[in-house]
Amino acid sequence: MVTITRSLARLLRVVLRKAGLGKSGSHQDSCVHVSADHHGLRLRVAGPEVAVEYRQQGEFAFAEFVLPVEVLAIIEGRTQEPVTLDAADPGRLAISFSEHGVPQLLERTINGRANQPVWPELPTNYAENSAEFWPALRDAMATTDREPTRYALNCLQLRGRGDIAATDGHHILIQGGFTFNWADSLLIPVKPVLGCKELDTGEPVQAGLAGDWVTFAVGPWLISLKVNRTARFPQVDDGLPQARSAKSHLTIAPTDAEFLQHSLPGLPCHDPQFEPVTLDLNGRVIIRAQGDEKARPSELVLSNSRFTGEPIRLNSNRQYLARAIRLGFREVHLNSADAPVVCQDERRRYGWALLDKEGVINPSDSAIVTASPVSSPTPTTTSKKAQTMHSTNNSVVPATSVTRRVSPSTTAKSTSSLDQAIALRDSLRTAASAAHQLVRALKHHKRESRIVASTLASLKQLQKAAS
Repeated sequence: MVTITRSLARLLRVVLRKAGLGKSGSHQDSCVHVSADHHGLRLRVAGPEVAVEYRQQGEFAFAEFVLPVEVLAIIEGRTQEPVTLDAADPGRLAISFSEHGVPQLLERTINGRANQPVWPELPTNYAENSAEFWPALRDAMATTDREPTRYALNCLQLRGRGDIAATDGHHILIQGGFTFNWADSLLIPVKPVLGCKELDTGEPVQAGLAGDWVTFAVGPWLISLKVNRTARFPQVDDGLPQARSAKSHLTIAPTDAEFLQHSLPGLPCHDPQFEPVTLDLNGRVIIRAQGDEKARPSELVLSNSRFTGEPIRLNSNRQYLARAIRLGFREVHLNSADAPVVCQDERRRYGWALLDKEGVINPSDSAIVTASPVSSPTPTTTSKKAQTMHSTNNSVVPATSVTRRVSPSTTAKSTSSLDQAIALRDSLRTAASAAHQLVRALKHHKRESRIVASTLASLKQLQKAAS
């Protein structure tokens, strides 16, 4: 007899579903293999590429049987109420639990020795990583392609030097600073169970290799994945230029990053597949998008962000820019309208390929402009050459160091007046855009009202004719 909780049954069902196990009753992974003794309890399921094991220490009476996966859907719950599994009678499993205070009793015919899978070899030692490792796997998962190609884009590359590399051929994410107990680079299949939030407890994560299996120990859970020894992985490092060699550098202010997360999805789009936007760095930081060719372009002006280096205008998939912001990158490095974009911090590098530069949207006086709120500047004292870029007659001129004494009040007043003028202009454009949209909505509502009135009149005539 073995007792588990309803919440454990629910969690096990979620983990198995994300591991791709227990989907078919005709396969060996459709049963949870339960074993218990004086060392503890083990719940195991294994498939060809992935295996899941749950361990609970404690003193248990000896038991060994299989639990059909479909039973988990019946006994699962969000409470710690117990579920008793009794396989005392050969070939029969008795399941008892309580549902809203009402005792429930189920019976299932089982064969404890049937369809025994080949269990993965488990490591004898593990390399410990911080809790950041588990969400790092989740971030890597989001950078892969689930459909296999001639390159293993549906795999993660775990490098012996401590890197996790992932790509789908369009964007690349390399995360470092981890520890593995192998020296080579290994490929493991992409499974949604990797980095899943249900197992993200904030505890250290152990990683180990044994035979052809890589195993991650997360709390009481062991997630094992079979190493792909034959597939090829692209040379992703060659696809990311070095940040220090970039010709232009964009610094996104925290307030602008939050502004983009809310506003970027609302920009118009004429190509749902690639979702293009134009990033325009020329005096100001502007993100521009357009619906069809006859529509007015829309602009997001990042009031608090700055760039240094050469002016640049490029065409990018907005999803990759949004993802860089979600990943926490605030520095964007660019070389040209043809070269990949790269973001980099102490442990991570993220980059993506740009779209055809022929799709760049040029500035327009009729653009609908939305500017991010201007944040309060933090007073600083700078003795080196200023890095701020000023716009003069559509050309970009870097501010140079000044040797003569300038009145601080005069400079502050001039800068404040310019900022206020720009903010006022952008606010008026935004208000005009909102008024235009409101007029369109009112006209649409008026047309609908006329249609409804006409329909009601027709129905009344039909009723009179029928009577």
